Amino acid sequence: MKTIAVLLASLSAIFVFQAQIYAQTEILQTKIITTTDRTIDVFKSKDSRTFIQVFENNEGSVVIDEGPKAGLEYEKIVSGLIIDGIKYTFLPNETYFFHKDGHVFTIYLNWKTYRKVLKKYDLSSELQFEKELTIGSIESGIHLNQNKSIIVVDNLSEGYGTDFKIINTNFEILNEFKPFDSGFKYSDISSDSLNFIIITESENAQTIFNVAFFDNLNGLEIFNYNLSLDNESKIITSNIAGENTLIVVNNSSWVKRSKLISVNKLGNIQWEFNYPNFTYNPFIFSKNTSVIINCIDQLICLNLNTGNEEWKFNFENYYQDFISNNRMKVITIEHKLLLNNQLISIFFGEINKNKGLPDGYTNQKIFFLNWNGELVDTFFLTKDISKDCGLFDIDQNHFALFNNKKLYYYEEKR
Repeated sequence: MKTIAVLLASLSAIFVFQAQIYAQTEILQTKIITTTDRTIDVFKSKDSRTFIQVFENNEGSVVIDEGPKAGLEYEKIVSGLIIDGIKYTFLPNETYFFHKDGHVFTIYLNWKTYRKVLKKYDLSSELQFEKELTIGSIESGIHLNQNKSIIVVDNLSEGYGTDFKIINTNFEILNEFKPFDSGFKYSDISSDSLNFIIITESENAQTIFNVAFFDNLNGLEIFNYNLSLDNESKIITSNIAGENTLIVVNNSSWVKRSKLISVNKLGNIQWEFNYPNFTYNPFIFSKNTSVIINCIDQLICLNLNTGNEEWKFNFENYYQDFISNNRMKVITIEHKLLLNNQLISIFFGEINKNKGLPDGYTNQKIFFLNWNGELVDTFFLTKDISKDCGLFDIDQNHFALFNNKKLYYYEEKR
């Protein structure tokens, strides 16, 4: 494994490392852009000729002066796109949701009517409004499946909801789903390339959850089952692995515990894995027969069929040289699968506190691993305080990194 030729901090240099993801892989830093806007995503135009930057800026608090929520204070958000150096700004409080096939979808919060609106724009010529759909109150949840073909909307409000609407990208309602007659108080939605699942917790039965599978193509229900968990258990996140569901469960009793369970289509628990420590921000990556989970400063790979541990990677061995205080202040800023899901990237930072409150991150470091748990490379980013940073997967050959008002582009060469 070759080391980094030049540190990322040297802005005029090209960053190169050899990756062991394919037989020969070289990642090049192709350009750096300085921007005054906070970048939240980067994607390519439909013809793949242009990189489009999505920005989102917080312009402070505003008080609603009329309507059903008059007197309520909210954060004013200004968002939009930068295409070939030209800035296109959405309406105030209209934010980017996702992009697909030359279209951009946004969510507009109308604070005066307290309604949430889904909008669609055509990008073939600049930014042209196409259509919109009011989906419910501002509190309504809105979710997207992995293929970007299905939008799931719930009517959750003040901790209570009754049903979901399943919508395609033309804003046509494909299906409606009501998990419990009595309603639900929690929902979690995840997907893979074939299906998506909706997990809900019953409103009047503690720790009774419903897990429902749906087809990504038509939004039709395939099967569903109820799952009973221990008292004081809470589902934190989930993922699909074939017809099985992987679920992270935290127990909030006085002895806090975290575990990963694998549940089959009949609702039977196939195996359980107890985390070595209680985890607050878990994620799950799955591919073929491998499941990768995080626990504080470790990555743990499990066998999908048995739940047995296959390998473990301890980040603490690699960041002792750059943290200034104790490791408990080091957190995962971002985690992503890059380059067609071949590269596992983990972006760490040390929490910087001002008067006891989090105020950005210092001492940032990025790790790249393959699915065998081998460290492809790692580099130290900056000691400066960064409040806004992100890692963006563009396509199978490109990704980008935003940090301290600079946007770094990378390209894979084989």
